[in-house]
Amino acid sequence: MKYLFLAILAFALTACQTETPMEWQLRKSFEQSSERACRDKKGTAHYSTCYQRNMHKYNKFWEDVQARHLNIKKR
Repeated sequence: MKYLFLAILAFALTACQTETPMEWQLRKSFEQSSERACRDKKGTAHYSTCYQRNMHKYNKFWEDVQARHLNIKKR
């Protein structure tokens, strides 16, 4: 019974994933690049705005690439 519950739980967790491995890798690289770009502002009030601005820039770039090359409509 315990293994049946684990199997159902594992299936539910994998079925509910919304990110592909490529999207996860892109998101992580965007986060790392944003952290690198805002490294000099770390610890100040401007860090969060800098980080959000860079994340928006990278996400916009990725949407443009998808629209141009993968024929996926922009959100």
